Amino acid sequence: MDLLCRGSVEGDGRIDEQVGSGEVTIHRCCPNGHGTAERVADDQAPRPRARFEYVSGVGIEAVGARMGALTVSAKVGRSRGVPRCVERTGDLPPHRTGRAESVEEQHSRGFGSEPMDVQLHGAPLYLPLGRPNLYAAPVRLVRRLLGAIGLGWVLWRLFGPEVEPTYEGDQERPLYLPGRTVLVGEREFFVREAGPESAPPLVLIHGWGFDGEMTYYKLIPTLAERYRVIVPDHRNHGKSDRIRGPVEVADLALETIGVLDALGHDEFDVFGYSLGGMAAQVLALQYPERVRRLILGGTAAYPVDRFRLPARVAFWIARATARLSKKEVVILTYRLLLRSGVIETRHARWFWAAMLNRDPTLYYESGKAAWRFDSRAWVGQIDVPTMMIIPTNDQIVPTRTQYELADLVGADRVVEIPGAGHESVLSHPDAYAAAIESFLSDA
Repeated sequence: MDLLCRGSVEGDGRIDEQVGSGEVTIHRCCPNGHGTAERVADDQAPRPRARFEYVSGVGIEAVGARMGALTVSAKVGRSRGVPRCVERTGDLPPHRTGRAESVEEQHSRGFGSEPMDVQLHGAPLYLPLGRPNLYAAPVRLVRRLLGAIGLGWVLWRLFGPEVEPTYEGDQERPLYLPGRTVLVGEREFFVREAGPESAPPLVLIHGWGFDGEMTYYKLIPTLAERYRVIVPDHRNHGKSDRIRGPVEVADLALETIGVLDALGHDEFDVFGYSLGGMAAQVLALQYPERVRRLILGGTAAYPVDRFRLPARVAFWIARATARLSKKEVVILTYRLLLRSGVIETRHARWFWAAMLNRDPTLYYESGKAAWRFDSRAWVGQIDVPTMMIIPTNDQIVPTRTQYELADLVGADRVVEIPGAGHESVLSHPDAYAAAIESFLSDA
């Protein structure tokens, strides 16, 4: 074990010696320099020439005298990363206190049963440090291993080759529907359209992370048989512009209206899913004369109603990781959806490329917009026929918040998809199509 120094007392404490007063005060050694003192009789007190040897990283709780010899209590503690001060106890003149000097702390190791020794006039005394720390060596090994893995990962992502997954069978695009861009102000937004031009327009507003095609490619063919389906991409998603700076849900709603203005649609039905459902709420509130019917799925008025600080920290960590490498989160989502069968193996290459089409910073800016969203104070003012579609096993937007939104908005109809998760728009497209067509036809 490494010794911090010889002939010294470790810590920010001090030794005050009062020669002739019958007692000596030995202050507790601790990182902040405060603590209790132990008084011992003058004939039992350490003389100025006493030597103290303390192991690095150990703070002494108290010092006392017993049977004419100096002892140290067995209660010790460790201090981590604290600069050390040393009280020199050499040949001090009477009635003077030693001066503190800073010393450099050596590498602190796990302490075990090896004793510290305290010598008084050459007679050594020993203090066991307590139980052996059996975990010190394995912990050091794990830390070094994790450090090596982390360094290897960073170097691989910085200098390694671009590697794609291995795809099974023939690969194809799931939906062959070309789109076009329109200008909203100075910004360019991508939009796909399907179905008869004379059919009633139905706007599908996608959520966070997936663009319009990725979210609705299983719904578009069915809905396009009866409606003019319009699927715009939000900013920072798909082929729309990457727009720097923070974004709010209200910005997404205004940009969607801008796309519809450019396409020449004055009235339309709206289906918004997840983050798109939040934008649809804003759109229906601000443009009730243009929104004929509102359908909300997998969304809420206040989506992050618990554990808000951990959620925000998770956003920061994920964004920091994605700035170095965005593949880790993509790999997790990619494998999860492929193994569950939500994404067919013949669409794997298309899905992988679409998932990687993200700006790591702007992607999380859109996610933080959902984190900040709260429509509870005004969503009840929406005066548009509304239907809620609720996947009952949603792992992203808590189901309780979805039912809360249904109550607040006064939904005319609530449709549950039992056992479905947040990916339900992909895993249960027929249920969504049936609910949407039924609601729009009845209205």
